[in-house]
Amino acid sequence: MTQYSRDTQQILLTIQKRHEELLRQNDGSTEFVKREVQPFIERIAQEGRRIENSQERSVLRDFIGYWSAIVNEKTGEFPIVRLEPFDLSQIPRSSNLNLFRQPIRYYLLIAITIIIVVSAIIAFVLFRSSPTLPNATSLTPQEVQSWCSTTPYSSGTCNLSRFEQLVTNRHVNPKAVLMNKGGPVSFNVPAGITVDVWNCKETSTVPGPKKLNFVCQATFYLNLSSALRMKESIQIFYLSSFSASLGSLTKSGAERLENR
Repeated sequence: MTQYSRDTQQILLTIQKRHEELLRQNDGSTEFVKREVQPFIERIAQEGRRIENSQERSVLRDFIGYWSAIVNEKTGEFPIVRLEPFDLSQIPRSSNLNLFRQPIRYYLLIAITIIIVVSAIIAFVLFRSSPTLPNATSLTPQEVQSWCSTTPYSSGTCNLSRFEQLVTNRHVNPKAVLMNKGGPVSFNVPAGITVDVWNCKETSTVPGPKKLNFVCQATFYLNLSSALRMKESIQIFYLSSFSASLGSLTKSGAERLENR
């Protein structure tokens, strides 16, 4: 309830209380009517400047009509008293905020929509710029080559001829790719891949996701379960983010419509 509504109710309660007092005090004399009733009628008429609601103004007119009839009965003259028109300047300043609530909700809804759209675009760009997840069933030289980038001031290359399917005991391993020895290059290794790395000095085993900056030779192994889990987690993340954003937007729209 606004301050303006509370003030209006207080005015009506005060008038009602004074009405009841006059009913108890009325001794039927002309002097009482002139001294108490006529000023009360004028007061009610003036309060019309502070009350806008049509039903509440009707209540004030009923009071005026009732007591005007009493004056006419005692004096023989029916007072011509009109309820004064509502004065907009009488509304407390704080209530003027109501005039702006709808525009504020409207612009807030637009702002939320823009934020969601921008967030979706950023998420899409980040997703596209992240290293491609390996194929869930095999790993090819072309795939591994796509993760490779040359290093400044190095003779290393990322030519496809440098990559080949790993052969172990005369058997081709479809889930492993060998990068042959050569100048150092860099790799942006995705999740689901394990790499045996030789940096021209020592050998180590590194799980993805990982940025490798100095690789002279490497063997890339597909970790099937990790790749599948990574794909699943990314799908769940983006689906949940989209659902949360859509839910927030729907809730904001519903609240806006409800408060109109």
